[in-house]
Order: sequence, then structure tokens, then C-alpha cells
Amino acid sequence: MQTVSILGGGWVGYPLGLFLFEEGYTVKISTTSAEKLALYNRDGLNPFLINLKSNEPAQLTNFLDTDYLVVCIPPSLKYQSSEDHISQIQFLCTQIEKHSIKKIIYLSSTSIYKEENREVLESDAMQMDDYSNKTIGAVEEMFRAFANSYILRCGGLTGYDRKLLKFFVGRENLPEGNCPVNLLHRDDLLSVISLIIKSDIKGEIFNVCSPLHPSKSVFYTNIAKQDGVPAPSFAMDDYANFKIVIPEKLCQTLPYTFKFPDPLLYSYDDSQIPRTDKTQ
Repeated sequence: MQTVSILGGGWVGYPLGLFLFEEGYTVKISTTSAEKLALYNRDGLNPFLINLKSNEPAQLTNFLDTDYLVVCIPPSLKYQSSEDHISQIQFLCTQIEKHSIKKIIYLSSTSIYKEENREVLESDAMQMDDYSNKTIGAVEEMFRAFANSYILRCGGLTGYDRKLLKFFVGRENLPEGNCPVNLLHRDDLLSVISLIIKSDIKGEIFNVCSPLHPSKSVFYTNIAKQDGVPAPSFAMDDYANFKIVIPEKLCQTLPYTFKFPDPLLYSYDDSQIPRTDKTQ
């Protein structure tokens, strides 16, 4: 039985662990919260209390004894500086070097791309001068040093209980109403990760983003109508900067067909959330 280690048991990592466990993998999953250890154990996952801030190799030795590693810890600049995050990833990479891991999957972000009013491909952000988000760019470069790494540049994650509308209900004259959204349903991300683990392709960088891009005003008005809540209003600023993230490389290489290609048709059915998500 092959083992997958998931660093970061949050909104993506936890459901990913359940998904891969159901597919027959042994799953190790990390958390910084001791309160979640019993919860993960209950669901058949092998929990580890790991905090990269502590820089303790002993915590990672068993966790990194794995076939596949998925890193789900994007920088949270609300709680730490970009330098702190980069330092923690540097420490992680020194520990990865001591282990024979078949595949390393890093969940990056489409925020790495500059908004230059055009479509963007993976080749548009490959060195520091290209990056809009310098922190994520620096972390990507650390993982790209491993030949067996896979960088997934994810669109804005949503679906299930994560409704982006909650930040905008009833607000008025919001900017960038004409700008396209670059979003990703969580179900698609979990499926893509599973396919990469099973695939024979060598290390790659992929845009993972729904291929359709309605405008912000259309997207949020649509959700508000479904929920019966006041829709936000937007300023139709034709001069706002934007980008359109294209996932063509992913679709052709794996290949992959999106379950939710259109953000206007995303599922937010709470009854489909894994039971462990509801108890966090």
C-alpha cells in the first residue's frame, strides 16, 4: 500500500486525505492543532503534529518517509512575514532532501501572474522578474529544484461551505466588475492531485483553474440570486487590470476534464461535504 503525506490539514488538505484514503492509500496528515489529532485518527488518517516554525527535524522524519508528498501550506501573511514563510519552506526542503520521495506536489497560486490584461500560461511566470507574488515565486523555485516536483498554480478555491459571496453581500459600487474571475472548485483540485499521483508524467507546472471565466459582476450576482440574498453592485471599470488563467496544458497533458468548468455552475451542496469537514 502506497503512502501519501499531506502537509497542512486545512480546507484542502483534510478532504484530500479522506479522498485518497478512500482510494486505498495510507495517508499521513499534519496539523499545528493538537485538538485535531483525535479527529484525524477517527477517520483512518495518520496525524502528525508539525509546526515548521520550530525547525525540529525529528518531527518530520517519519512524516517524510512516504511515497508522495503534497504541500498545502500557502503563505498566510496575516500571521507571518514573507521572510518567515520562505525560511520555513527552506527548512522543509532540507529535510525532503534526506528522503526518497517519488513525487512532491506543491499547491501554488495563480496570484503569481501579473495582471497584464491578457491570457496567461505557465511559461509566463518562470523567473523572479515575472512574478507578481514574489513570496510564492521564491517558494516555487525551491520546489522546482527537485526534478520530481509538480507545481499546481490554483485559481481561487471555492465550493461547498466556502462561498466567496459572503464577503460582498449587499455591498455597493465594488471595483473591477468587468474583470474575469479565475476560480477553482475543490473537487477538481482533489481529482487533479489524485491523477498526478497515478500518472507517469515527469515533474511539471500546471495551471489548475476552471476554463471558463465569467466577470466578477456576473459571478457574484448569480450566487446571490441562487441564495436569495442582496446582490453586490459593481463599477464597470473598463480600465481595471486583469488576467485570464488558461489550464490547457493540464487538460492536454494528464489529460483532465474539469468536473466544474463553469464557475456559474459550481456546487455548494453542504450535504456532500465529508463529515469530518463539518466537525472542525
